[in-house]
Amino acid sequence: MSAEEASLQKQLESFRRSKYVLEEQAAQYGGIAVPPYVVLGIEDLQMKIEKAEQQLAGLQNAPTPISAPNKRQEIRKLTAELGSAEQAEDWEKVIELGEKILELDANQHVISLSVRDAYLKQGNILLEQKNYKLAVQYFADALSLDAEFAGGYMGRGEAYLQLKYYPEALEDYNRSIKLNPIEPAIAYYKRGEIYLIQKQLNLAIADFNKAISLNSVYAEAYQKRGLAYQAKGDAKKAELDFTRSKRKFFNRGYAFDEQGQYELSIEAYSKALELDPKYANAYNNRGWAYNNLKEYEKAMVDLNKALELDPKYANAYNNRGWAYNNQWCYLAIE
Repeated sequence: MSAEEASLQKQLESFRRSKYVLEEQAAQYGGIAVPPYVVLGIEDLQMKIEKAEQQLAGLQNAPTPISAPNKRQEIRKLTAELGSAEQAEDWEKVIELGEKILELDANQHVISLSVRDAYLKQGNILLEQKNYKLAVQYFADALSLDAEFAGGYMGRGEAYLQLKYYPEALEDYNRSIKLNPIEPAIAYYKRGEIYLIQKQLNLAIADFNKAISLNSVYAEAYQKRGLAYQAKGDAKKAELDFTRSKRKFFNRGYAFDEQGQYELSIEAYSKALELDPKYANAYNNRGWAYNNLKEYEKAMVDLNKALELDPKYANAYNNRGWAYNNQWCYLAIE
C-alpha cells in the first residue's frame, strides 16, 4: 500500500468514526427535532466518506500515468467538450468534464471557475425544484473551489432558509454581505426575512432599510418591512409600506408589459392585488397581459373585475372590447 493510500485509509476511518458519533447523538433525540448541525454534520461526513472511498478505489485501480504531451492533448479535447456543454447549459456535464481536467492539471484556473459556476447554476436549478438538501451540497462544492464566492454563500443561504436552518442561513448571508459589499441588497433582504421569522423586529427593519437604500424599487422589501411594522403595532408605517409595495409591484408589472414579458407582468400584478384586492388598475393591466397570452377567459374575468370596481374605467372597456374581438378571431381561426 502506497503512502497516499495509507493516508486516505486513515482519513476514511476517521470520517466513519466521526459519523458514528453524530449518529449516536441523533439517536438520542428519537428522530424528533434533531439539531440542524447534527443532520448537516452526518450528511457532510457521508459525502467525505464517499469521496474518500472513490479516491481510494481510483488509486487502487490507477492507470499508467499519462505523458506530458498526451496530457496536454487530453486537456485540449476535454476543454472543447466542456465549451460545448456550457453552450448547451448541461451543468452536470460541465462539472464532470471540468473535474477531469483539474485532475490532469489542478492549475487550470479558468476551468476551476467554470466548474464553480456550474455547481452554482445546478444548485440554483435544485432550488427551483425544491431539492434543498442536495442544493446545499452543490453550493458547498462551489465554495470548495472558491471560498470567497459570494454567490455560493447566497445560494446556500437560500437553501438553508428553505430548510429552516436559520443560524446557518444567517451565517451564509453575513459572509455574502461581507464579500459583496457593493450590491448586497438581496442578502440584506434575505437576512431581514430570517430576523422577521425569529421576531427580531428591529433587526429585520434595519436590514429591510438597507435593502431599500440599495434598491429603491425593491417591492418585496417594502412589503416585509410593512409586516415588521405591523408586528410592532405601528399600523401607520405598515400601511405606508404596503401602499409603496403595491405601487412598486404594479410598476414592475408595467415594465415587464413594455418588454413583452407577460408571464412576469402577471406575477407582479398578482402580488399587487394580494396587497390590495380592489386595485382596479392592476386587474385591468393583468387582464390585458392575459389577453396578449391568448388566455381570454382569464382576461375577461380581470377586465370585468376592473369595471366592477370602476364602472367609468374607459381603458378597461377598450381592453375588454379588444379581448372580445381577439377571442372571436381566435375561435374563428380554430
